[in-house]
Amino acid sequence: MCWPKSLPGVPQACACSCAQALAAAMRKLQEEWWLLVVQLEHQQMQGQLSLAGLVYYCQAPAASMELLATIAGEASDTTSLTSAGLLNLLAAKQRALAGDRPGQLLVGQLLEAAAEPYFGILRQWMCRGLLDDPYHEFMIKEDRDVGRDSVTPDGQPAYWTSRYRFRGAVTSSGSSAAGEFDVPEFLASSKEAILVTGKYLNVIRLCGQPVPPCPQSTLDKLKYNAAAGPGSQTFLTGIQEALTAAAGSLLSLMAGPQGRLLSWLHSLKHFFLMDQGDMLVHLLEQPELHGTPSGLPAHRLQSLLDSALRSSSVAASPHVDVVGEGVLGAVMDKRSILQLVMAATHNMETAAGQADGPLFDRDKKSSFSSCLEMLLLTVKLSWPLTLVVSKRQLLHYQVIFKHLLSLKWAERDLGQLWQVIRSTKRLDKEDQARFRSWHLLCSQLLYVVSEVLRFTTIDVLEPLWGDMEGQLGRAVNMDEVISLHGAFLSAALERALLTESKVVRHVSVLLSAAHELAKEADALAADSDTGTGSNAGQQQQKDPQAVDQKKMMSMFCRDDNRQDGLMRLQNKVDQVLMELVRDLDMHYQHLLTVTTPAAGAGAGATGVVGLTGQVAGFSVGGSGVKSLLGDSSRDLASLHNLIQRLQWGQRMNSSSRQQLQRGLPTAY
Repeated sequence: MCWPKSLPGVPQACACSCAQALAAAMRKLQEEWWLLVVQLEHQQMQGQLSLAGLVYYCQAPAASMELLATIAGEASDTTSLTSAGLLNLLAAKQRALAGDRPGQLLVGQLLEAAAEPYFGILRQWMCRGLLDDPYHEFMIKEDRDVGRDSVTPDGQPAYWTSRYRFRGAVTSSGSSAAGEFDVPEFLASSKEAILVTGKYLNVIRLCGQPVPPCPQSTLDKLKYNAAAGPGSQTFLTGIQEALTAAAGSLLSLMAGPQGRLLSWLHSLKHFFLMDQGDMLVHLLEQPELHGTPSGLPAHRLQSLLDSALRSSSVAASPHVDVVGEGVLGAVMDKRSILQLVMAATHNMETAAGQADGPLFDRDKKSSFSSCLEMLLLTVKLSWPLTLVVSKRQLLHYQVIFKHLLSLKWAERDLGQLWQVIRSTKRLDKEDQARFRSWHLLCSQLLYVVSEVLRFTTIDVLEPLWGDMEGQLGRAVNMDEVISLHGAFLSAALERALLTESKVVRHVSVLLSAAHELAKEADALAADSDTGTGSNAGQQQQKDPQAVDQKKMMSMFCRDDNRQDGLMRLQNKVDQVLMELVRDLDMHYQHLLTVTTPAAGAGAGATGVVGLTGQVAGFSVGGSGVKSLLGDSSRDLASLHNLIQRLQWGQRMNSSSRQQLQRGLPTAY
């Protein structure tokens, strides 16, 4: 702490502005005492002062002087008394004099005088966002090393959490008291409101906008009024008014032309959550993205992304062509989806350091066969949007994008394979029977992938986004906006089952099986480039090449090595699908056990800190976040529906294979 020089009669340790104000008030009372002494001396010289009169005139002033001496003694006994500690000492003294009305009034006057400099700093902070604290005595301290673009190790905006913090309390030995703050007791209930009000105004100033003027009525209430009595705290009303005004101004700025928060969130939904999936379709149609990553330069990757972007409906987004911000980019990231989930839900640096641990041993790849395996989208946002969409939140979006990309990629490969397999209808019955196992496996994988994709998009992302968007329209302050957005992303990861490592691994194995099946059938696709459908029979009569293709397709299905590999792949898919359904059912039963109407409000809150809170009676996070995360019945119903659909898929394909083994016709 930094204190000025000691004043006469004031201890060295507490010679701050509050101590100076208290000393000035005490000196004024001393002057009144000396004036009384002069008057009594004059009466004595005139022979008009008796002993009884002396006692009468000195009784009340002497009691006041004794009280002043007591206060000065108690203050001087503490070697590390701060301004807040001095105000707390006076407030405690005032409460102790509950039966002494004159003593209470006197201490109240001293407290009002000592609190005036403190409330002067408070008014500057809450009405202008300025921290004018030369003696470092206010409850809030500023870390100038934390800039607006600084981030914490876990990817959160450091400006919002670390630029302005509460000053730690000091013990009698001069050391910091862990977990305690140097706050006057009559402001303790509203300290959070005081902190966030100044932060809101500082964000407005950093955006280059003028801070809205504070009404005079609010300024008049931000004072300690001793005349109102020790129980009166009218300044709390002023704090509430200042908080409401600052929160409304910042929300207006974020929703206005400079912030465009909702517009940016919709663009992020288009980019990462693929609510308009045509951009992903255009990406998957780029042949270079299906090649090895080593053969694709960074500038070419960006060019392919721009081409897909301009060809899709996302091109209508107002933020695609913003210069210097919001430029959508593509990067190659070697981390698996489990590693990305770990980084998104835990400390980002810790997750990066543990990337070689046993958790990821089964997810490592020495090489990548396709750029799509490593593709991630990224977008650079500018201030003040980074307060809501920090690096950590952006990583949440990237995890969801990677999951959707892998599902759509597998669905596309299986869809193309299905079109190729349909051309086998022109073969004879014996060869068609050999191809039925291909039909069954392709249809089974396509069904499973489509169901997981439907569950992720329709059952999880869309309802959660609708809930968040509705709550954002009713948000009353910036903290609630940040909490709602963070809660949405955390709930999306949890409800999409991306935080369940076993489920993620099972789905990854099924997707790998889909790509392996498509790769095995590449030769069949090459042989089936012409003549499918109803014209196939006519073509094979007129075109000798069609006869050769039919012969090659027949040779393909008669290849014993391919048939054995297909059988092994089918058994692997059956085993993994069975384990997936089992683990999903166990997860569902666990949710049934632990989820209650009271506990449901916290569902999906992994990684979200400080979603709710009370600030001097004012809600900072509150009911909006609870209602967003509290609909556990919808979550359970969607999960149960997914389990039933996957179980039906198991039974359907099992029945078809039994018919195939008995030689019965199978629909495909």
